[in-house]
Amino acid sequence: MRNTSVQNIMSRKVVIAKKENTLFQVKELYLKFNIHHLPVVNEKEQLIGIISTSDLLRFYAKQLPSKAEVEVETLEKFFRIDDVMTKNPISLDIESTVRDAAELFAINKFHALPIVKDRKIMGIVTSNDLLQYLINDILME
Repeated sequence: MRNTSVQNIMSRKVVIAKKENTLFQVKELYLKFNIHHLPVVNEKEQLIGIISTSDLLRFYAKQLPSKAEVEVETLEKFFRIDDVMTKNPISLDIESTVRDAAELFAINKFHALPIVKDRKIMGIVTSNDLLQYLINDILME
């Protein structure tokens, strides 16, 4: 496991968002592709942020006072991705190992790591990908 490349467990088909996307578009991407983490890129396709379903839910909870009647659609008109996303997220280089990913998941409280080369998205690894790899590795012994 120590020297296994992160390329062996990452998802290569990564759904991404652009900074200009609306929160409604982000929500639609989550639903259409059944994903929970969405890297955000700039006009050069370089990683600038990441947004998770948890980020979106926390944002809505903060913006919607408990007794007020505010339409979610209204929120989505006035707020953009960069109001919600984690800017400059931690990522791993394409040459990193599974151990590197495991250490970052253990230290931090997130569940997805964009895999990059020259800041461009090459893949994404989630904590579930890592767990599946470890389970398969144990079963192979």
